Formats: sequence, C-alpha cells, structure tokens
Amino acid sequence: MSDTSIETRINRLEWSMEQSQLRLKEIDDTQSNLKKSIYSIERSLLQIRYFIMGGISILLIIEMGLMSLITKLF
Repeated sequence: MSDTSIETRINRLEWSMEQSQLRLKEIDDTQSNLKKSIYSIERSLLQIRYFIMGGISILLIIEMGLMSLITKLF
C-alpha cells in the first residue's frame, strides 16, 4: 500500500464521520421538535377532555334537577 492510498482512506473516513455527525445533529433537532409538538398535542387533548367532562357534568346536573338547587344557593 502506498502513502496516498492510506491518506485517501483516512480522508474518506474523516468525511464519513463528519457526515454522520451532521446527520445525528439533524436527527437530534428533529427529535426535539417532535417532543415539543407531542407536548402541545397532549395539552390540547387534556383541554378537550376537561371541556367534555364539564359539559357532561352540567348535563347530569340539569337532568337530575339539581340546577334549581344550585341557583338557589348562589
């Protein structure tokens, strides 16, 4: 093997390492953005859940006739 062959191989390895590091950084950035998006979706779903639970609670109160009791208290 000649020195140029070894040098060429080393250069290729260095280039390959740099490309791999760039890809890993892109993947890490994407993962971070996905984590933020999933957190936002989770918060929205929780808000929807509590909104529905409140609506169901109000319907149950009205159906059970407790609304007149609550209005008399307040």
